[in-house]
Amino acid sequence: MTPTDLPQLETLSKEQLIKLLWEMVARVQALEAEAAALRAENQELRARLAKNSRNSGKPPSSDGLKSLGGRKVYGSQGRRSVEASKGMRVTPW
Repeated sequence: MTPTDLPQLETLSKEQLIKLLWEMVARVQALEAEAAALRAENQELRARLAKNSRNSGKPPSSDGLKSLGGRKVYGSQGRRSVEASKGMRVTPW
């Protein structure tokens, strides 16, 4: 039943209204059960998402790609020497 059907309620008999009411009660109960199941699933998924290798038995490789939290990431040549930072030429081999 939609809001546009509301004027038709006046034409229904008492038995029809009671039947409609029970159908709505059953629908509300089904929706409440579905909402409870979805809340439980959401809570479980949030708990799983919050786990990583630091707070569970998962290996570090299962953490996925994430920010390194301010640590420097070095290229394929590794750290550059002090001379390289002063402008002197450093050969990679």
